[in-house]
Amino acid sequence: MPNKQDTLFSRNMNLLVALCVCVTGLAALWIWGGDLYSINAIQITRLEERFGDAGPLLIVIFMALAIVISPLPSAPIALTAGAIYGHTWGTIYVVAGAELGALFAFMLARWFARDMSTGCWMDV
Repeated sequence: MPNKQDTLFSRNMNLLVALCVCVTGLAALWIWGGDLYSINAIQITRLEERFGDAGPLLIVIFMALAIVISPLPSAPIALTAGAIYGHTWGTIYVVAGAELGALFAFMLARWFARDMSTGCWMDV
């Protein structure tokens, strides 16, 4: 049986993760001008040019966000990465971002659903 301190830490961690997800989502909305469904490769290319050498990091972050935040499309990000950085490096950046996004999504699911799943399955 978890003690009260562990439960309090778990709740605080869940709130912190939820806050981070909300802030990241709002930042994505701000970057795209509020319309997630009109994202295209031209907008991503302009953003890449504006960020310069930090462009690959931006591709990785956007791809991770596309995995975690469902309405954000990943196809324009992948196509832009391939067009700007070539097949090999574009694929590496996209796969790295997709992997980070999948790990973060798994971590969110584990933290938020842990109490629910242990309560449901451990009682059997």
